[in-house]
Amino acid sequence: LDEGEELTGTILDLLHRSPMRGESAALLALAAIVSNHAEVKDAIAALGTVLCDIVGLDPRESLDPKKLAEIRERIPAAKLLAAADSAMAAIRWVNVNADVRLLAESVVAELA
Repeated sequence: LDEGEELTGTILDLLHRSPMRGESAALLALAAIVSNHAEVKDAIAALGTVLCDIVGLDPRESLDPKKLAEIRERIPAAKLLAAADSAMAAIRWVNVNADVRLLAESVVAELA
């Protein structure tokens, strides 16, 4: 896997862990991974893309079709899309030197 696929897999794993195991800490771990990524804007964009893909992608086209389908069953589409929208807004705020950790946490808070 290249770095982008690895990040996407990690995002999907942590998004899956939260509703499947009831681990809300998985969302905080996700925020930490995104905010500490070397290319933070790319990581936030990847998170937004994964969130949109969960809503609209055919699970067979996913890195992990089973996880994508299970996330889709447990997190309402409205929450996933609100988090994706928040991710796009976070990218704009990164440009003005906002606190990246708080931005990433605000994105995943939409899923709680």
